[in-house]
Amino acid sequence: MNTLKVYGISTEQKQRLTAIAQEKLGEASVSALARFLLLEQLNQPLPPQDTKDEYQNGKNPKRVIIGLTNSDYQYMKKCADMYEMSVNQTIRLLVRRFITQYPILSKSETNALYQSNYQLLRIGINLNQIARQLNSFESANITVAEIRQLEKIIDEHGEKVSKMMNATSTRSCPSWY
Repeated sequence: MNTLKVYGISTEQKQRLTAIAQEKLGEASVSALARFLLLEQLNQPLPPQDTKDEYQNGKNPKRVIIGLTNSDYQYMKKCADMYEMSVNQTIRLLVRRFITQYPILSKSETNALYQSNYQLLRIGINLNQIARQLNSFESANITVAEIRQLEKIIDEHGEKVSKMMNATSTRSCPSWY
């Protein structure tokens, strides 16, 4: 019989896994638990690959017609407006989230990340200019205030990204998770 060794598991983690195995399978065997979980994954359909480009390029989008109650539609409309999306985009986002089991970014979140990347690019350019002047032993006209300003920009950027990521993981409308 083949053996499967897992490295990097502490004694405490092994004890916790043994307890989980006992609870889930009725036997205190980490190997049996691993086998059960791995085989369970084999029975799960694989999530589809990213189809965003396919949809935007018009490559065989499939149409589905669903009926919603008026209250369900109003709820979806409210959510769509909240995330600056159409109702169709919101429903597509929900379906993708359900299928992949991963957070999917809304249009406004995608735009925020785009702006974030642009700000990082600008910050990187500024830092490279500072480093070039310092490395060439030129007289650098860099003040402590300018460095603090860069630090402030980086901190603000980090706060924006953090807020967006927290909003993605704790969306309230609709309950995406």
